[in-house]
Amino acid sequence: MSIPTNYQEALSFLGSRDSRVVRGKKATKVVKEGTNSVALYYHRTPVVTWYPDGRIVLRSGGHHTVTTKRRMNQAVPDVAVWQRNFEWWVTPIHEGRCCQENPLPFQDGMVV
Repeated sequence: MSIPTNYQEALSFLGSRDSRVVRGKKATKVVKEGTNSVALYYHRTPVVTWYPDGRIVLRSGGHHTVTTKRRMNQAVPDVAVWQRNFEWWVTPIHEGRCCQENPLPFQDGMVV
């Protein structure tokens, strides 16, 4: 299985484990955090956290790297995290396409 894209997929990916490395994705693992969230870690940063109510929280931990953005985009198919002029932006994806109109500036801890 590749990177999970929601809370249920993440729980299924973990099975009975509390954490599991994602094969083929360097320094990436899925970790159960308490009883109500599961996070996708890249190195030591929980870049995506899924909740049972559908909330998704994005964090870069201050590491604005290509791979951090890539992990977010792989784990959250409904939004696109992208960069322009060294600033990160978030926009929804409609019908498989990123719409860069009215982007939101990326903020650590933002809920999408």
